[in-house]
Amino acid sequence: MKFKYMPMISVIVTVFNLENYIADCLKSIRKQIYTDFEVIIINDGSTDNSEKIINSFIDDERFKLFNTENRGVSEARNTALDLSSGEYIIFVDGDDMITEDCLLTCISTIENNDIIVFNYKKLNNKGVISKSKYNSNNLRAKSIDTLCIEAIELEPNPWGKFYKSNSFIGIKYPKGILYEDYAIFYRLFKGKKVKFIDDELYIYRI
Repeated sequence: MKFKYMPMISVIVTVFNLENYIADCLKSIRKQIYTDFEVIIINDGSTDNSEKIINSFIDDERFKLFNTENRGVSEARNTALDLSSGEYIIFVDGDDMITEDCLLTCISTIENNDIIVFNYKKLNNKGVISKSKYNSNNLRAKSIDTLCIEAIELEPNPWGKFYKSNSFIGIKYPKGILYEDYAIFYRLFKGKKVKFIDDELYIYRI
């Protein structure tokens, strides 16, 4: 697909002691077919070799590392959102990966929607990938309010979704609580145009 202009995508990666996985994560982002992106990496006080591994990627000017004291994933995500400059936001956990067509598929299909929800695969320690989680037809059959209140078929995790950056105006992840994703889930989706697609674009490590 040809674009009249190439919208910037901010890829947010939070890291805490993920030396065994962070390289795979960042390699999957670097391989993207769509190339107009920045990677905001928040190293949340890692005490292992995560920072050293991340530094091997920052010769690519799209990869930007920010080292912070360990303050938890909510603060790390909020910091990354404040630092991001893209028109669109996607979260990738530091031990997960995305397929090489992830950004291209999202930017090509979002159209006038605010959020895309896409499918994911599960990867275990034997390298076996499970079947897809979502069926987009099932999700479309329910209202966004119902999906958010149930939080079963539509899970509250920030990954597996592609957002217009203005979706986060006035919304921050709460500090110091468990299940922080649930705390903003309804507010983030309420009143938004949401598109569901079946494409398996995220690889979730279990």
